[in-house]
Amino acid sequence: MRRRPKGCGAGLQRRGFVGVLLSLPLLAAAATEALPMRRAKFRESGDKVKMALFLPALLRTSDRDAMDQVSAGFATRIVFDLEVFRWGEKTPVHKLTVAQIIYFDIFNEEYVVEQSVNGRFRWAQRRSLRDDAVRLVCTLDTQVCTVAALERGPTKAYVVRILARRNPIDNERKRGAGGLRPMRGQGWFADWVGAFVAPRPRAEYTLEARSSAFYLVEP
Repeated sequence: MRRRPKGCGAGLQRRGFVGVLLSLPLLAAAATEALPMRRAKFRESGDKVKMALFLPALLRTSDRDAMDQVSAGFATRIVFDLEVFRWGEKTPVHKLTVAQIIYFDIFNEEYVVEQSVNGRFRWAQRRSLRDDAVRLVCTLDTQVCTVAALERGPTKAYVVRILARRNPIDNERKRGAGGLRPMRGQGWFADWVGAFVAPRPRAEYTLEARSSAFYLVEP
């Protein structure tokens, strides 16, 4: 018998239709709940549920080697594998992969951050300051599922399992598979940068965690 989630925290503004659960029973049957928790912000936007999360450990400005690579024009790629679970269950209700890349455009002297979701390009943003661009690439702000995929009410809590890797080894480095494309007019530059992004024996950094729990407020 499923235990009722307890310790319901104050929900976000009613406009967001999302509540936050500060305490839930730990169910031994599901490993996701035992992962370290990273506080995330959830919001309901139209028919989408979106999550915002900042993970600074993925690329620290204090890591001199990593910063030298970024500032030299080499691309650094962070891949987020996300799974949405009903609290206590083993089967995810939705999965997606978000890839974000950062590199320095040496000709325009700006840092570029790009995002793709499930292999489809979503956006590219430019920052004049390196630290601002690093913060952006370590910030995940994306749709995690549709509203229709979830049930409403504080007894129906959900959590997102996060596997984040910096410069992982996979087949997405093949052109077109990763979904990341250059900003308009920068195609040849991105090709030049991509030539230097060689496969590595493993991810430079791996982080596995879960989000804080949330639920959809009943109308």
